[in-house]
Amino acid sequence: KKDRFPVVLGQGNFYLTDRHHHVAALQLSDNKDIFDLEMRIDVICDLRAYGSDLFWSKMQELNYVFLQKRASPFALPVLARETDLPHSWTLSSFQDDLWRSLAGFASHVADEKQRCYAKKCQEYFVDFQWGFAINKATEDTPSLWPSMGQQATFRSKLHALPYPSLKKVDLKAWQELGQLALPLCHSHKLQSLALPPGYSSRALQGWSATPVPKDPSCDYSSCRARQKAKDEQDLVVV
Repeated sequence: KKDRFPVVLGQGNFYLTDRHHHVAALQLSDNKDIFDLEMRIDVICDLRAYGSDLFWSKMQELNYVFLQKRASPFALPVLARETDLPHSWTLSSFQDDLWRSLAGFASHVADEKQRCYAKKCQEYFVDFQWGFAINKATEDTPSLWPSMGQQATFRSKLHALPYPSLKKVDLKAWQELGQLALPLCHSHKLQSLALPPGYSSRALQGWSATPVPKDPSCDYSSCRARQKAKDEQDLVVV
């Protein structure tokens, strides 16, 4: 899986559905030998038969794209449109999401069994779900934290960081924030937190008491497999 890059075909383009950071880093590395690298492109879904409007609605329906943005770094997310997606490889065209980063640090702590959340193969954008949860608890509803003191400490340290900055990134400070977020992650108050529109689930997924079980090894799923899973889920809901 490490050398595979999953894409969806449509509108005369191919759209990467995972490993965006890897590809962006390669493109921005300014390495003259980049075009000598072997990269395996896996076509996991062919949506070339769909027009522009239907294409993006199908991409959302099958959870191949997640359209969300923020008015400011500390604001809660709102729905975005496909026109908000990056149109070039320049860093200024990408919108950073510090809350998604915090979810990542909280899920990669020294003790894996204490990490923030668990993942499932048929649950999508869980990292963004937890980014929203940490965002909401820190900036909007501090009572979601086990204690107000923990929320105040976390928020104070977060706002003290030089952000946004690519030249002054203090990884130890971010790792400390990931550790400080763990009491919130395992708080029962988050166990069934409602998610806003745009997510694949209505409630936060991946909550776990400690020790957190190991994550499964998930392969890239085809659109046929995703459509089948969605149809089965719709039958259960009905």
